Amino acid sequence: MSTITVTNIKATGQASRAATGVAASFERHNASHTIIQSMNVSSVTDNATGDATVTYSNAFAAADQSVFGSSGNENASAGIVNTVQYETSATTKHRFYITNYSQVAADRAISNSIAFGDLA
Repeated sequence: MSTITVTNIKATGQASRAATGVAASFERHNASHTIIQSMNVSSVTDNATGDATVTYSNAFAAADQSVFGSSGNENASAGIVNTVQYETSATTKHRFYITNYSQVAADRAISNSIAFGDLA
C-alpha cells in the first residue's frame, strides 16, 4: 500500500464530478431571491413568501438528489427550512419552504441550498 502525504491541494477549475461527496449544485440567495453565489444554478424563483424554487443549469440523472437547506437573518433569528422537496422531486429543480419559529412562512436575509447526486 502506498501513502500520499500533502500539505495543501489547490484545484484549478471545477472539482471532478467523479469524486464521491462533491456537491452537484449550491446556491446562496437573499430575501429578494437574487443569487449571491452559486454553482450549477440558473435561477431562484420566488413562488410566495418563504417558498422558493431553485432551477439547475444542468439536470440530475434522476430525481433522487439529496438536498439540504438553511436560512436566517444575519445577526438575528434563524429560519426553519421545513421541507426541502416541497413538491414532487424533479431532475431540473428543487423547491423549499421556510418558516419562522412560529411556523409562519417567512423570507430570510440569506438562504442556502446544496444538492448531491449524479448529473445527467
